[in-house]
Amino acid sequence: RLSAEAREISPEVLFIRHDRLPKKGPLNRQQGTVAVYEIDDPGTARELARRKARYVETFAYAQMAQALAAEGIR
Repeated sequence: RLSAEAREISPEVLFIRHDRLPKKGPLNRQQGTVAVYEIDDPGTARELARRKARYVETFAYAQMAQALAAEGIR
């Protein structure tokens, strides 16, 4: 749920720390895009993509890229 401040400025991209997300359900917004940061697990990245997060940020890029590339995901 967006705060009043976030709704007021209506950001094009909303960056959310993964541990602040709802446990389930879609993450897409009617206005703007969801980006989730501090993801270090390929399974979590896949789950967020299924939930319609547009971007995931990771501090473990090499490991994430290797794991996802092995599955044909870029």
